[in-house]
Amino acid sequence: MIGMTLVEESKHVLRSVNDVKLSDILNENCLLEKLSFDTYDYDTNNFIDLMDYTEFQDYTDYVFVSLSKSVRLPKIVDFLNKFSQSTRFHFVSINEISNETMEQFIDREKLASKEKVDEPSEVILKNGLMALFTGVYPRIFKKNLIKHLYFEHVTDLANIHPSIYLNCAINHGVYIEESQSVWNKLEQNIPGVVVFKDSLNTFVKDEELEELSEEMLNQQFEIFSQTGTITWQERKNGIIDYFDMLSLGLAQRLFIFEDGIYLDYRRTKKLFSEVSRSFAEIELAKSGLNQKQEKNGLYEVFPLLISLALSLKDDELSFITPFNDNQFGAICLETYPSEWIVLSTREGYLAFHIQSNRTFEVNQLFVDIFEAQVKGCTELVKDRDSEITDEVIEEQKELMLSV
Repeated sequence: MIGMTLVEESKHVLRSVNDVKLSDILNENCLLEKLSFDTYDYDTNNFIDLMDYTEFQDYTDYVFVSLSKSVRLPKIVDFLNKFSQSTRFHFVSINEISNETMEQFIDREKLASKEKVDEPSEVILKNGLMALFTGVYPRIFKKNLIKHLYFEHVTDLANIHPSIYLNCAINHGVYIEESQSVWNKLEQNIPGVVVFKDSLNTFVKDEELEELSEEMLNQQFEIFSQTGTITWQERKNGIIDYFDMLSLGLAQRLFIFEDGIYLDYRRTKKLFSEVSRSFAEIELAKSGLNQKQEKNGLYEVFPLLISLALSLKDDELSFITPFNDNQFGAICLETYPSEWIVLSTREGYLAFHIQSNRTFEVNQLFVDIFEAQVKGCTELVKDRDSEITDEVIEEQKELMLSV
């Protein structure tokens, strides 16, 4: 059986295509019984996952059909074929093919008519670099999945163990702390999205990131707990090694410096002096590092609060969260308990919906109910305000869920 999937490549990032069907680009005389169509998540699965998947599906061949001019896809296919024992990988794209046998399935004119143009935005790459240096990643990624590799020197790309790349997400980033002018033929062996320090005009590390000590960071948390405010005038868009300082368990990155492999950019957590260690050795070394056990939902939501404060630039801005004093005292929770963040500004109150990235104007009643809900004291707020009843609280819940 031949597996076939439809993809596009934007800024070298691979994506499944959902608005076009494979049947739209196949030859009319194609023997469909030979083919199995599917989609795949290239963000949360690594190369080993994909090879295991194709083996489980009993695919003898697996074909990526790209609706865009592919730069990285040939490297991905070449990399997979070096390690896959049961499935042979191929690609057919707008501009080239890897195997003429697979060409028989595709109608070239139909494929060209569905071409996807590479998006000019650099937002995806910039967001990736922010995650690399801050360590702030979504919880959707499984443990031990590598999303980013940092290299101090380009020459070390060829020195790391192949098992490192195999355990990287298919869409993983490789950041090189050198100018793109040093690039050479090593590029052909790298299956990741490669970015140099001068690749993006929209990302200047020193302008985007600030470095705080753990003591200074804890002071920020204490101020927020008492006042619900963030000193946005002194903040940048991210804090270097933020998640690692707090040991929040999202070690999705590795740093390859001249003197060895580290878990953090500040070089406080060294794993090995030799950069050629295998993934298994690295995982074992990571497990031996002391990790804090404390869980605090404020730690995970704090970077988003900084981002909101920077975007609003309001001297009267404060937040209503479970983690800060307001009408009710602050409480400690292991996770942030809502999809919403409520803000008090000089113009009034705003409610920000995290998943949709939408902001709504709300009134004092909404704010009072929200605070009582996230702090688990709805009965107390009902006693304080006769306008707040079970029916009103339920109406607000339904309203918040409908967004």
